[in-house]
Amino acid sequence: MDTILAAARCVLFACIAAHVAAVNVNRTVDDQKGDSVTGVVPLFLPTDLWNIGQTCTSCVIRAGSPIDPGQVFDGTWRDATHYGDGNPDRIVQVSFTGHAIYVYHTIINILVPGAWTSTNLTFLVDSEYAGNYLHNPTPNDSTPAVFYQMLVYSNTALEQGEHMLQVVTSGDSAALILFDYVIYTTTEDDSQPLPSPSTATASREPTFSASEHSSQLSASSLRSSDVARAPSTTPIQPSIASTSL
Repeated sequence: MDTILAAARCVLFACIAAHVAAVNVNRTVDDQKGDSVTGVVPLFLPTDLWNIGQTCTSCVIRAGSPIDPGQVFDGTWRDATHYGDGNPDRIVQVSFTGHAIYVYHTIINILVPGAWTSTNLTFLVDSEYAGNYLHNPTPNDSTPAVFYQMLVYSNTALEQGEHMLQVVTSGDSAALILFDYVIYTTTEDDSQPLPSPSTATASREPTFSASEHSSQLSASSLRSSDVARAPSTTPIQPSIASTSL
């Protein structure tokens, strides 16, 4: 009898352990609504040199000309232009707790009179250089005028913990920044109540919103031609795609 009770206890403890296992979950950090869990909004520096993209009437690159707000995540974005050497750096700063991060911007692929439409982004993680993204407009009949929800940086090699991402635009040349949102992956305890004996159980998988795409690049230097916009209707986890430059 003691042997049977001991075995039963082992089975019970194994079941409990299985239901507090760690799982990976994705969280979105929107440019204006902030972190989907904590509500913390990214920092945009200098604060007086950024515009609320979807309501900016003085911006040459604005809603309807040529940006379609319906194709931007949640219809919102932040807008700034860096005017070259001597102009203050434009910085987006996002703090998060996790082990992977994905950064999405709107990229303009046409020349617009009175506006700079090149993109020049440098990425720092925990104050260390982590990669860059460059795009110069190449308008033609076979490419879109605007790339929406474009993955411009990803890093899946982080240790689980607190991190700070900075997206910086600086340098001698003028460049446009249209920040959309960030997704980061973190680990949580899956503390589910034990099912009743009559209930069938299945392993819980991380859930991902429809905005979390399958396109991912390495943390090294990137070109916009290396990034393909994934369908926004496919609710799957981002997967690694090798890139040769």
